[in-house]
Amino acid sequence: MGIKILEGGFLTTIQDYGRYGYQKYGVTVSGAFDKRALEIGNILVGNKRDEAGIETTLFGLKIEFLEECVISVTGGNLSAQINEKPIEMYRSIEVRKGDILSFPKCISGARSYICFSKGLLVREVMGSSSTSIMSLTGGFKGRKLTKGDIIPFKSDKNYKFIERRYTENFYRNSKNTLRVIKGPQYSAFTDSSTELFFNSEYRLTSDFNRMGVKLDGPSLKHRYSADIISDGVTLGAVQVPSSGKPIIMLADRQTTGGYAKIANVISVDISKIAQAKPGDTFSFERISLDEAQKIYFNSVSEMNEIEKSINNSKDYIVRIGDKKYDVSVIEI
Repeated sequence: MGIKILEGGFLTTIQDYGRYGYQKYGVTVSGAFDKRALEIGNILVGNKRDEAGIETTLFGLKIEFLEECVISVTGGNLSAQINEKPIEMYRSIEVRKGDILSFPKCISGARSYICFSKGLLVREVMGSSSTSIMSLTGGFKGRKLTKGDIIPFKSDKNYKFIERRYTENFYRNSKNTLRVIKGPQYSAFTDSSTELFFNSEYRLTSDFNRMGVKLDGPSLKHRYSADIISDGVTLGAVQVPSSGKPIIMLADRQTTGGYAKIANVISVDISKIAQAKPGDTFSFERISLDEAQKIYFNSVSEMNEIEKSINNSKDYIVRIGDKKYDVSVIEI
């Protein structure tokens, strides 16, 4: 028993942190596009932060619960509903057998994450349950979720419901600026092109998937050629082919590539791209490697504090008859 997919939606896959340590063998990392949302979602249901959950894009996913569970919905606002009634995001929610969770339309952001207190029983491949559609690896049969799929829960234990909630301001406070460090072939571009790159806005095109996104904006010029001897492709690498139009490499990127890379988006800002849609615009801000590392370690500390605040919350749900009341306990 577990969940049944009634409608697969635009694109729905099972993702955890990803498949690290195998890029040298040509195996892509994959993993949640918006790791921040997945982490908070798992904290809300009492899981380890890297537990596999469901990533769904834009609209259309519909899930039937075949047994009770505690869930959370985080990330983009895709108007999540249970039994056609809106639910609050970023909180733990009890679901019963027969309940139907649906995402009829996208209001803001682009990707929602559903985490389950009982976990999802899918086979790990190379230490990860993440789905790589390109290589048909991991997740549920190595593919996106479709109508009729039944995914068992990992545990059949009954979990005591604990009210957990969090107020997420990350996306609301995010500017349309992607912080980057210099890429390994930064010097392969003309001075005027590097200046243009940092002083222009680029639009996300419809060529946008989990592998990467092509940008539309001012074309960049290489000093000699766009081609290089293939080297490693990191998350957030900004490749520039001979067209001069940048491409940001994302979760399902290939492991090596032969185009010059002008920059690399820092890992913390990947969540901004994950919650963007074609037509959205971004500019690039250059920072140093030291600054990027500091931002990363600050984000780790922040997530530790978020976990503490969620687990130490004194917010409760009180039931009287068939009514629910939100109650907060404050020391005075």
